[in-house]
Amino acid sequence: MITVDQLTLINLVPRSHHGCCVLAAICFTTGINYFDVEEVVKREQPAFRPEVKGKGGVNTDKLLGKSRRLFGHTFTSLNEPVMELSSFLRRHPTGTFVVRRRGHAFVVKDGKVYDWRSDTDRYDVLDAWQVEKA
Repeated sequence: MITVDQLTLINLVPRSHHGCCVLAAICFTTGINYFDVEEVVKREQPAFRPEVKGKGGVNTDKLLGKSRRLFGHTFTSLNEPVMELSSFLRRHPTGTFVVRRRGHAFVVKDGKVYDWRSDTDRYDVLDAWQVEKA
């Protein structure tokens, strides 16, 4: 069974927001404040409106692309085939990753899943970005 640490990412999202999983993942992996990450995203994706329910989502592929430097870190797409989360964890036992599944993103760090949702282990990994200090 996969254990998910739910509390860590929840604490990163301001209560006034509906929360964006991608921004929370970037905050967790870089140590940057949520609002600083949000300002970058607002400039790049004008439709992003975190204060309005239903408008708080970010397109992970557009934001991170194949490779992106952001806040002193490099996010590099692994470009791997779709796989179950358990397979991803076996394949990548160490390192830090922003992981995308259908409609949601979360963090895997050194084989541990960090997410604010508890159902993450039931979905396939669609894409993942390895995060390294630049």
